Amino acid sequence: MRLKILLVGPCKSGKTRIANLVSEAVEENNEFEYRPTHGVRILEYEPPSSISSKWVAELWDCSGDAKCESCWPAFQHGAHAAILVIDSSKPDHVKSAEKFSQMLANRPPGFNHSLVLLTGNGPSSVKLTGAWADAKQFKVDIAKDGGQALRREVASFMSDLAEASWASKDREEFSLIGIN
Repeated sequence: MRLKILLVGPCKSGKTRIANLVSEAVEENNEFEYRPTHGVRILEYEPPSSISSKWVAELWDCSGDAKCESCWPAFQHGAHAAILVIDSSKPDHVKSAEKFSQMLANRPPGFNHSLVLLTGNGPSSVKLTGAWADAKQFKVDIAKDGGQALRREVASFMSDLAEASWASKDREEFSLIGIN
C-alpha cells in the first residue's frame, strides 16, 4: 500500500527539515541553511521493519508560499492525511493554520487523520480551530535526540493511518459483495 501524506504549513516552519529527517534523506546536523521549497518535493518513506513492511508513504513537502496556493488542490488529490508544521514561537504561524485546513477538505471518506508538529521555542501546544482543532499535537525537539522521537511519532501516525486505510478498504470490499 502507498500512502500520500502532505506536509503543510507556513514558510520557514521547518517542513523540509522534518521531511528530510523523517525520510532519512539527509543526516541531521545543527547547521541548517534555509532554502524555500518551490512548489512541492516528494520523498519516499519506508517504515522500520519493526513497524511494517506492508506500506510505504510519499511525503509531499508542500511550499507554504502564497504563490503556490493555486496548486494546493492538485497536491491534496488522493492524499490520505496531512501534517501541519508550525513554529509555535511565531504567532502568525498559529494564526495561519486555518488557511491550511483546505488541505484536509478532500480526503477520502473515513480518513480523519491529521497531525500538528510544533517547531521553534514556543509553547508545546497551541489552540487551533477548524479542521486542526482535534489533531494530535507533538512538540518537535530535534536538538534533544537528533530527531528520534519525531521519527517514532511520525512512524506511529503513519502506521495508524495504514491500519485505518486497510479497514476502510475492507469495509468497501465487503459492501460490494454484500457482507456487512
